[in-house]
Amino acid sequence: MNWISINERMPNIGQKLLILIDVDENIEKGEYVGGGNFKANWCSRRGRSHCYKVTHWMLRPESPINNKER
Repeated sequence: MNWISINERMPNIGQKLLILIDVDENIEKGEYVGGGNFKANWCSRRGRSHCYKVTHWMLRPESPINNKER
């Protein structure tokens, strides 16, 4: 899998992703919600709409752990 720049194209709405943000090249998991917006843990939870800038994304790979092993 390769990183895709948001300047190249955006993911489909609802896709589960790995997202690269502009803070120390931090990689987070998240979801694309449309309109250039992503839902992830690094968004403010205090009523503010600020999120760090996403620079790149890629589809999240399947987890090697299945439900039976949890």
